[in-house]
Amino acid sequence: FSHKVTSAFVRGKDLIVGTQGSEIYIVQNALDDSVAGTNIPSTNAITAGHMDGELWAVAAVPGSGSHVITAGEDNQILLWDLQTHCLITRGIISAKKGIAPTVKKASTTSLYPQSQCARSISVHPNGKEFVTGTNDGWLHIYSLSDLKEIISIDLNKYGQRKVSEQEG
Repeated sequence: FSHKVTSAFVRGKDLIVGTQGSEIYIVQNALDDSVAGTNIPSTNAITAGHMDGELWAVAAVPGSGSHVITAGEDNQILLWDLQTHCLITRGIISAKKGIAPTVKKASTTSLYPQSQCARSISVHPNGKEFVTGTNDGWLHIYSLSDLKEIISIDLNKYGQRKVSEQEG
């Protein structure tokens, strides 16, 4: 499992497991006596989601027909297929570690540092790149194919007035 187990439920010989990462797994025949002592095959989460703080951003992926991408305050970027209701893949907002401040400049309920809390997301019309903005004033540009960061830009050095002038 990718996160700590927080709950378990037995249904017949299956084990249903919930994790701290908002994932639910069904391990089929985990309690079958005939497979005792053997390795239980790996399983994919049947559901997943954001797990800490609030979800702040969602954007449709142009040209995909049914894909959307989400980001929030849990340092996760999630790519979803709306037709199958499944998580396709996940990435991180930022590897930049830090301690979540006790006095927060941006409203959040997350335990993650501001560098890992997204406030916005937008997909380029070509459907190949997307950008997130974080609480610490950075823009991160990623490749949609693998959710890997291409470049980061610190908007703090421009100051609020210069940023708004560049937008106009």
